[in-house]
Amino acid sequence: GLYHAINKGFSKATGEVLMWINSDDLLHPGALFNVGEIFNTFPQVDWITGINISFDEKGRVIGADRAMGFTNYDFYTHNYQWLQQESTAWRRSLWEKAGSNLNTDYKYAADFDLWIRFFRFADLYPCDVLIGGFRMRSKNQLSLNFFDTYQAEANQIIIKENSRLSSAIINILRLLKAIRIIRLVLKYSFLLDLKIFDRILNKLERKLTKKPTARIHINRLNCKFEIV
Repeated sequence: GLYHAINKGFSKATGEVLMWINSDDLLHPGALFNVGEIFNTFPQVDWITGINISFDEKGRVIGADRAMGFTNYDFYTHNYQWLQQESTAWRRSLWEKAGSNLNTDYKYAADFDLWIRFFRFADLYPCDVLIGGFRMRSKNQLSLNFFDTYQAEANQIIIKENSRLSSAIINILRLLKAIRIIRLVLKYSFLLDLKIFDRILNKLERKLTKKPTARIHINRLNCKFEIV
């Protein structure tokens, strides 16, 4: 199957930075140069994801969204949107820490399982740069025909990962999520100054989650990547 074949490809790969795109998708011009420059510039960065681009059957760009700064907290609590595989790259060292394979027990969501395992070891850094693009087809596409199955596998993966954590940590994460919602209600309902409250919440979240402190973008004055 698909993921068995991709594992074979990775077993033959010799580079220090890894990623893959499927046959119907694409890399943008200069994408690999940008990915290489980011990893060379920031040794503390182990995996990245770029601007989410989608295009149609005629090759026209039909969607573009800024990369989301996902954390393990988002995934553990089912509070996530899709991480675009075509725009995601990582160091070989992270791949090896995470098991050096895609889990072929999953027919559709092995990429999702890989992201979960990456989060055990490293922060994900969103980048304001074009890397890959996903082709949206009107029929005969796995992501279209089997979307519900993919999501069911993703939920199964989250539940399995949560079972690795203590129930106390999971309950605290859920509590933090609820407090965040309450905090928004308080702010907009009563216009309260909640800076101290926010500092306490942020400190708790940093202790329990892998949360990147910033994102990567290009400085327009010197044309170099920087973390902001």
